[in-house]
Amino acid sequence: MPNDQDQVSEFENAGVKETDDKINGRKRTVVMCTTDSTYESTTSTGRKCVDEKLCGHDNDDHVGRFLYLEGVEYIMWCTYDMHFYASFALLKLFPRIELNIQRDFARAVLCEDGRKVKFLAEGNWGIRKVYGAVPHDLGTHDPWYEMNAYNIHDTSKWKDLNPKFVLQVYRDFAATGDLQFGIDMWPAVRAAMEYMDQFDKDRDGLIENDGFPYQTYDTWTVHGVSTYCGYLWLPALQAAAAMALELADRDFAEICKRKFLKAKPAFEEKLWNGSYFNYDSGSSGNSKSIQADQLAGQWLETHSFKLYQLIKLTQ
Repeated sequence: MPNDQDQVSEFENAGVKETDDKINGRKRTVVMCTTDSTYESTTSTGRKCVDEKLCGHDNDDHVGRFLYLEGVEYIMWCTYDMHFYASFALLKLFPRIELNIQRDFARAVLCEDGRKVKFLAEGNWGIRKVYGAVPHDLGTHDPWYEMNAYNIHDTSKWKDLNPKFVLQVYRDFAATGDLQFGIDMWPAVRAAMEYMDQFDKDRDGLIENDGFPYQTYDTWTVHGVSTYCGYLWLPALQAAAAMALELADRDFAEICKRKFLKAKPAFEEKLWNGSYFNYDSGSSGNSKSIQADQLAGQWLETHSFKLYQLIKLTQ
């Protein structure tokens, strides 16, 4: 991870564009609607976002909308935990398709679907899509409008999806230099970051896990702070701060910077054992193991900030 003081200096020195009016004009629009659930539930009331302009589907670039499957045996469109890994290819080869997928997920973040769903692993009930949470997928039978076909766990409690969304949006913003894309995405980015506050139980700036497999590795339980999700969260704070400054949301940039400076030493104190980062900060038999993918956040962070610096140099 880049030195935290260097990052703060970079944030403070970043050029701020006067885009306040455009950002403030992009308010989320929701309506109350009643729909029939395809899950084991009765008809219920939920909220549905109807502002297509929010996410660019009224544009004239004729890109259209794009869906893909994680695998032929996993029939859910655009599973976002895997998009974190697959999206580099789209960004490189078909950048406008990648931006439109991100717009689809931004729209989803700002929506809520109150239909009841039974989650198979724990046997409990919850709502299909929670406002502020990045969905696991865009659905199966009615994509874009009936999201979260995955119902093994309640993915509104997953700790990796929201940071992955913020990191990817920042990477795409930096790679393309598309200011309008950043403006369009910012309400969802901020909502996704604010949503995660509920998981910082001890107010140390880090997100905690509850002993359930609430991340893409959905059979691996996690206790307390985990290296995988923690190292997604720390660079997400940095990315949100940098993007906030670029889009003139100075107050939120300061909030993210303060959280990062508080969370980074807590992360090292709770997980670094002198040789490597532990799997999590719990006391289970797996807590001191090493997860092969646990520093994925650092990989994407390094790539994204290099892109940001390159874009700034060429402007």
